[in-house]
Amino acid sequence: MVAKVKKPTVLIIENSIDTTGAFNSIFNYARYAQAEYHFLFVLPHKSQLLKRVRQSGFEVETLPFREISKNSVNLLLYFPTLLINAIRLKKIAQERQASIVHVNDFYNLVGVMTKAIGGKFTLLTHVRFMPNRFPPLLVKFWMKLNLVYSTYIICVSKAVKQCLSDHSKLRVIYDSLASFPSEFVFREHAEDGRIKLLYLAHYIPGKGQDIALEAFVNAYQQNPKLRFRFVGGDMGLEKNKQYKEYLEQRAKALEIYPVIEFNGATSNVAEELKQTDIFLNFSESESFSMTCLEALASGVPLVATDSGGPAELFEHGMSGYLVPNRDAEAGTKAILLLAEDKRIRKRFSQNGISYVRCKFSTENTVGKLTNLYAKIVTC
Repeated sequence: MVAKVKKPTVLIIENSIDTTGAFNSIFNYARYAQAEYHFLFVLPHKSQLLKRVRQSGFEVETLPFREISKNSVNLLLYFPTLLINAIRLKKIAQERQASIVHVNDFYNLVGVMTKAIGGKFTLLTHVRFMPNRFPPLLVKFWMKLNLVYSTYIICVSKAVKQCLSDHSKLRVIYDSLASFPSEFVFREHAEDGRIKLLYLAHYIPGKGQDIALEAFVNAYQQNPKLRFRFVGGDMGLEKNKQYKEYLEQRAKALEIYPVIEFNGATSNVAEELKQTDIFLNFSESESFSMTCLEALASGVPLVATDSGGPAELFEHGMSGYLVPNRDAEAGTKAILLLAEDKRIRKRFSQNGISYVRCKFSTENTVGKLTNLYAKIVTC
């Protein structure tokens, strides 16, 4: 009888309280590589992701993660909580004989703290935000710690890496889709000639919905066949609820509320894209953008701001338009160009599909991460 080989254990440290592009990326990878590795997710106590992860067959542990913020109570409790979490994580890693601890974002220091107190595992750290979003001194602090304790620092785009350093520990590995769509989404005939725009993102200040709203208003005044749909959640956070309410009130004040929808989060992105002619992402800072990749892979022309990672997802003027950051006027022009010429939309649709299938193939994305894992466990 051939003895069953035990799969190396990987702990995924994810501090999201709800679905995000960062979570979807690491979750998709775990499902892709679960035949080779045993994955255990470590999530916040009250995360909305617990049920989804468990239903997919993964084990879950929870910790009371606390993020740095301007709130005085959070600041006071941050480091004691971090130390307690590190002690707990060290115990989990020891009990599970974890080979790798993969922290799914740079600012979560529980991995480096656990290594600092004697954790016996290889630490990987993902950088899933644009570093220029944060104070430079804070980024330097995070970087110094990770250069000491992380074996590899994974950047989701070249834009992210350029904000950090050329250190040999840094690797650029793009995120991947769970799978490429089997059919094109391009809408040949929209009912009543209406052109439908989609903005798919949580309602978070800085995600660009306010800029997109202004761009749409100006475009609608010139092309009344345009329709706009916002889709996203508020993650249960008060500041996000207030931001969504602001957007709704702004739409009412501009007297275009009947042609705009403000919808909640969706679990069926593919269905949303099937109803879409133009996809928008006007985020002020974006390290990658899984939603942009999903739109392009589905054949939906893209208008995105030059905010970091999106510029690496497509070719400007070939499969979409890249517009200056926080420039509603440029966004309006791009929307009108696409809305008024179906031939351009169709060409962009075909080009986008071809481009992302090549650049974001399995070999270039999850394959590279798997090779990195293999390099670690065979050392």
